[in-house]
Amino acid sequence: MVTVPARKVPQPKAVIKVNRSQDLDLGGIAADARAQYEGIARKSRAEAQAWYESKVRKPGEGGFGCSSKRQPRLTMSCSLQCTKLEAAMANAEQRGETSIRNAKQKLSELEDALQQTKADLSWQLRKYQELMNVKLALDVEIVTYRKLLEGEESSFALPSTALSCSDNGSSKSTRSCHTKVMPMTKSARSNM
Repeated sequence: MVTVPARKVPQPKAVIKVNRSQDLDLGGIAADARAQYEGIARKSRAEAQAWYESKVRKPGEGGFGCSSKRQPRLTMSCSLQCTKLEAAMANAEQRGETSIRNAKQKLSELEDALQQTKADLSWQLRKYQELMNVKLALDVEIVTYRKLLEGEESSFALPSTALSCSDNGSSKSTRSCHTKVMPMTKSARSNM
């Protein structure tokens, strides 16, 4: 009986890197992973077929001939490997779909938060405008009262006026009058 050296079939590994700072294209990532697994499965099938052709079908050229027990075992091994690859591919696809769902949910939450922030900002802007209108009205009122007070103070300063008139001794009788404003002292104000 001839023994076939056991050959390790390399387990395919797929590394998927996701850069969270950019837009997520998880559909593309899942498609890339699927393409990788399908490529590995095709390669494994081709290698198995080539090995089968070289060892089993050509018994006269150093092969060992095909027994009825060996062929089903080989076919089952290939089927098992394909099944494992398909399961890994389905798992990667499911993880990708879960990631897409989570990303969409996070996007929806962020959009809701943005809308809430915009509404809050709009409310604060309206309140600010209202306060600025009140401040402007108060400033106008302060200026008005200041002018009224200044007018009242000036009326207190004019009560003691002296009127002096003089005649010029010319042929034309002209008379000139001068008004002299005397500032009012504190004692005079308190007597009023």
